[in-house]
Amino acid sequence: MLLYYSNNVRIYVGNASVDTGELLSSDQWHHIAFTWNGVHGRYDLYKDGDLASTGTISAGHSFVSGGTLVFAEDQDSVGGGFDPTQAYIGKIDDVRIWNVIRTQNQIQDNMMHELHGNEPGLVGYWKLDEAQGLITYDATSNNKTGTLSGAPSWFVSPCMGFDADVIAAASGDQDTTLTLTGADADWDPLTAFITEIPDSQYGELYQLAAPGPVRGSKISAVDTQVTDPEMRLVFAPATHPDAYTALLRWKVNDALVDSDNPTSFTILVNLDKDILDHILGRKTLPLARFDLVDFNGDGVLDVADLVQYALFR
Repeated sequence: MLLYYSNNVRIYVGNASVDTGELLSSDQWHHIAFTWNGVHGRYDLYKDGDLASTGTISAGHSFVSGGTLVFAEDQDSVGGGFDPTQAYIGKIDDVRIWNVIRTQNQIQDNMMHELHGNEPGLVGYWKLDEAQGLITYDATSNNKTGTLSGAPSWFVSPCMGFDADVIAAASGDQDTTLTLTGADADWDPLTAFITEIPDSQYGELYQLAAPGPVRGSKISAVDTQVTDPEMRLVFAPATHPDAYTALLRWKVNDALVDSDNPTSFTILVNLDKDILDHILGRKTLPLARFDLVDFNGDGVLDVADLVQYALFR
């Protein structure tokens, strides 16, 4: 796989290539995963856990054993062919190679967690956490030690937050547990701080005292630290005759720096039960059942339009 400039992830397998057109934003961390089946050529490209591109390339192609694995630079010929102008400019952390096709759920479940190195199918794992020198070690039993070239610089990995899935509260009298999200490239433990509290007319926010959920102290000010080690909170929806949304934002900190990307929950309250079950994936309803319009103007009638329909009908 070749990262072609910053506005196109280009995939090479054998002598074939595919331009996915997938954009990688500058000055932002991304998790990229690529799977490929050599029999029928099916590939899937995931960006930050979401499927970004799928198709076929080089069906029937196979890789011979031996050779050298090269990261972050294009190689134009076997044994050489390196051009400094074709080197990757950016930061890389935590490189993993598998000999099995990972599912989207498996990718999402492990992308924010450090591995042990003995997971089934994991054949190469370079954490890139040596912090000095020109050697990086393979954490698997294959012991494929890597050599760094081109005078690379080590850096302190940042922490980052990730927008959580839309959370739906079934009714105005049912407390809901919210689990805030975040990750750190060095796997440092994270602490969450609230940066925007839902409007009180829509509901109130509490620390989690115990699963259930059981309310702890009320959160009424920004910069309040989330006390639960798993970064969970309790949202108590306000009683309201109509469906509505409430917004919660937060940042995470790894004891060195704060995340600088906006991170949020959109909380949906008082939705029709069928619509709620559809959004949460508990059932699939034909969208034609609803009198939908293209609310967001993307040319597709989808769940986003269904949410708008539920809120504003």
